[in-house]
Amino acid sequence: MTHRSRTHRLALLCVSTALATGALLTSPAGPAAAAVDAYAAPQYLATVTAGASGFSVYDMPGDRYPLDEQLQGFVDAFSLVGLGTVTSHDVRKSTVDGRPVLDARLSGKNGDESTVGFIRLISDDDHLVLAMTLGLEADKKELNGMHQQLIDSLKIP
Repeated sequence: MTHRSRTHRLALLCVSTALATGALLTSPAGPAAAAVDAYAAPQYLATVTAGASGFSVYDMPGDRYPLDEQLQGFVDAFSLVGLGTVTSHDVRKSTVDGRPVLDARLSGKNGDESTVGFIRLISDDDHLVLAMTLGLEADKKELNGMHQQLIDSLKIP
């Protein structure tokens, strides 16, 4: 397996696992309560040479937990499932179509590989939307464009 394909598979695994576990680990009672506090979350994921991009829609009140706590839960999920470490920075809160939004940049390390990414959390009355793009640091510019295209295409009725 080439270095590039191994990294691509890692990015796909990171995104799909993080999308699946991100909101589950934000319970104030901690991961032990997460099993009881689970929500349905359809995942939509695309992979490209530079990495992976996708989103999940959690069937839960989007304001159940503050968006910054949701982001922290996502960050914590990475290390808990053995995907290395990731940190968030350049966190910005805003609104889109009247809905609270939190955007952040991600950076991480898994062994010798450096990853970068972008995440957007959108709070809605009945849903929480988590959109993210992740890949190699060398592909940061392409990943940024891919993430912008992803968030521009999201439409919440």
